[in-house]
Amino acid sequence: MGIRLDWQVEAEQSHIHTEREDPTLKWARRRARYRLLGFVVVVLFFIALGISFIAYRLDTVNKAIERNLRQTVEAEMAALRFGDLNTFLALQHHDNLAWIAEQQDTFEAYQTLKIEHEVQLTGNVLQVYIEGNRARVHVEEIIDGVPYTRLWFYWRFEDGWLHVPPDYTFWGDLRTYEGEHVTVRYRGVDDPLAVAVGLKSEKWVQNACDILTCPEGMPHITIDILPTGVNDIQWAESNMWQMLIPSPYAERARSDRPFDTKMQVSVATLLAERIVNVTSNGLTPAYPTDSYYLRSAIVSWLVGQFVEIDTNSFLIASLAQNYGSDKVGLLSRSLTPTSDVSIFSDILDKRPLSELRLDWRDLLTWRLATEDELIRRDDLNTYLSLYDTNDDAAINAAYTHYAEGPSAEPRVVVAVTPEVGEDGLAYLRAIAVQGQIQSEIRFRLVNNVWKRVE
Repeated sequence: MGIRLDWQVEAEQSHIHTEREDPTLKWARRRARYRLLGFVVVVLFFIALGISFIAYRLDTVNKAIERNLRQTVEAEMAALRFGDLNTFLALQHHDNLAWIAEQQDTFEAYQTLKIEHEVQLTGNVLQVYIEGNRARVHVEEIIDGVPYTRLWFYWRFEDGWLHVPPDYTFWGDLRTYEGEHVTVRYRGVDDPLAVAVGLKSEKWVQNACDILTCPEGMPHITIDILPTGVNDIQWAESNMWQMLIPSPYAERARSDRPFDTKMQVSVATLLAERIVNVTSNGLTPAYPTDSYYLRSAIVSWLVGQFVEIDTNSFLIASLAQNYGSDKVGLLSRSLTPTSDVSIFSDILDKRPLSELRLDWRDLLTWRLATEDELIRRDDLNTYLSLYDTNDDAAINAAYTHYAEGPSAEPRVVVAVTPEVGEDGLAYLRAIAVQGQIQSEIRFRLVNNVWKRVE
């Protein structure tokens, strides 16, 4: 028989005591635990039920508030649709007399719009944002088959929702589109526009720099889309690399394409002008030298490339198509303030203009418009520089046209045919259209520059 320690003896006695415990007491303890657990479950159930009820009530109230807002918008649209001025004005903020007067003008503008265009005031509410007593509603309009979005703002008064002036503090949260060349800063309302502006502008800048060879370290471009404070797309006065774009949602924005073609052309033009200015070392061409037109023609061609539209930049387009777009960049870098069209020979292996596959239509159209402008300015000497002054017949024709005065309508060159004259010199025979009148005008190659002769 071995020696047992004290703790072994106590453990054995405890075990014996447990085995002999009354089963009724054990069940009583277990039932007490079950009751406590059940009580806790019931309490939690009623708390959850209360929270659910409160959430349901809040949701019901919020839905009722939104439903009343939608009904107000639909009633307002119906008033515009049926020409009911009294009902329309009854839904405006009565205590703001200036707003009432403005909305009366708005009502008349809609009635005129319905006469001049095919207008569908559907009353369709695209989005609703409610924050406390204020609300922003995105409303659909269809004009000539094109869907537009208008933003209307409302305030919930004691007698219900009323249309109030635009609340530019309720334009959504601040957001940023960050690209390699372009950063777009805007608020939530303008998200569809900003994304399109960012993606396209980034692509345009990259394409322009590939063609024109942008200098290293060209500044990053910041574009701010603002609901108020700016009327036109423009560069900021305080920062030459900051562009300001007014939000189209402050007026009427296309639902399917907020960054519409008109806006694209405006943004693309500013970008093209700025990049051409940088890559040409700030060239300021002298009017009316060919350099003055060629610089603007490069910008116009770039805009056409960006937006994928025809800008009638025939000369630069033919240069890019027949000799490579890199030659457009070379032309831009080679221009001087007084360059003439002989510069094309300089950048194309010194070949005479008569051998180059270039479309001169837009340049000759500009030359004819310049003639008219110089006549208006009574600048005879500069006017004569556009003619072949070594030819008496050409000088006589110049004086005759000058005496006749500027053309009543612009002349547009629609066709140009290269030819060799009886004198063995190169000519361009241009067909110009002025209204319903068609005329033929000839230009002779003099010292590798096209000069008018008749």
